[in-house]
Amino acid sequence: LRSMSKTGFWPSPLGGGRLARALWRWELFVAAEGGRLVLEEARRLRVERDAATARESLLKKSLASFKEERTRLNDELARAHAETDARRDASRAAATTAAKRQAALDTTARDDCLARAGKAEAALTALRAEHGQMLARLREELQAAAGWRRERSVLLKQLAELRKAKSAA
Repeated sequence: LRSMSKTGFWPSPLGGGRLARALWRWELFVAAEGGRLVLEEARRLRVERDAATARESLLKKSLASFKEERTRLNDELARAHAETDARRDASRAAATTAAKRQAALDTTARDDCLARAGKAEAALTALRAEHGQMLARLREELQAAAGWRRERSVLLKQLAELRKAKSAA
């Protein structure tokens, strides 16, 4: 470039003056520097874009992972609720079965007590009837005994009178 500037031949659109050549060189320098800066900016933007793409990809993977984790946790929660409900239903069923069994036992015991009470009442009625019959017989026997006592006392009086009459005779 120096040799060209000294010889006077310079392919410049502004002509061959020294100022024009300096201006043209400055323009070339600015264009080259601008190109370099644009290239650096493009590289920086590409690096930032690649980093943003990587972050976005990582974010999407993380979101997918979180969604899978949430789905898994929701499934586990539903399974735990189902197991809890099944246990509660089983315990309720067991309690209901135990209550029914106890109610059946209580009913059987009540029926047995009622049957025994019925038998006892029948036996008591029979005993009362027998007692009444015994009382009636006892009254009859007492009346008979009273009659025998009167008869005996009458006989004893007659015997005493006969003895008196015999001893007087």
